[in-house]
Amino acid sequence: GGAGAHGNGVPAGTGSGSGGHGAGGGAEGAQGAQEMDVEDRVNLQERVIRVLKSPCDTIRPENFVHFGVGCDGCGVCPIVGPRWQCTECKERIGFDLCAECHKNHVGPGRFNQQHKPWHKMRLVESKETLLHSLLKDHPGFSAEYLIGLLVDAQQENYEQEEQQQQQQQQDAEEGEEEAMHDAEEDPMQDEMMQED
Repeated sequence: GGAGAHGNGVPAGTGSGSGGHGAGGGAEGAQGAQEMDVEDRVNLQERVIRVLKSPCDTIRPENFVHFGVGCDGCGVCPIVGPRWQCTECKERIGFDLCAECHKNHVGPGRFNQQHKPWHKMRLVESKETLLHSLLKDHPGFSAEYLIGLLVDAQQENYEQEEQQQQQQQQDAEEGEEEAMHDAEEDPMQDEMMQED
């Protein structure tokens, strides 16, 4: 399907500013931290989307929303209702059609130009995901808003864990430096320890 299809992307407008990761000095360190932030955020968003799309329960297929999946025929995104997927096109790119386009579409798609008319198509089973459940429980919020909240919460958790690891490493390094400094300051203490 289209951009963001198959759980490889996040709808536009779901992200927030990135937090500071890593320690570095000067412009080089700041640039490296920014690049790491972008890569970490993309990986994090992909993980969140995979979790959001995990099956929960089945619902009526005629109203089912296939979040993040666009029709390679007409371009509608997301596909609502029955979704047909090519069994031969690679999952990363994929090839998806809405029910209407499945009836009469031939040739390459809008998003996947490699699809061939003789490829086999299968009807995708409509399974409710965590995102569908969240939308039912919070009807006033959009999918993008809920995804953004989850990504932000996960990002905050990630940053806290990273800060804790950095603090533990810094504490360990300071402890080693103190031990070395104490041994250098008191040679008698060192000799006494060797005699025991």
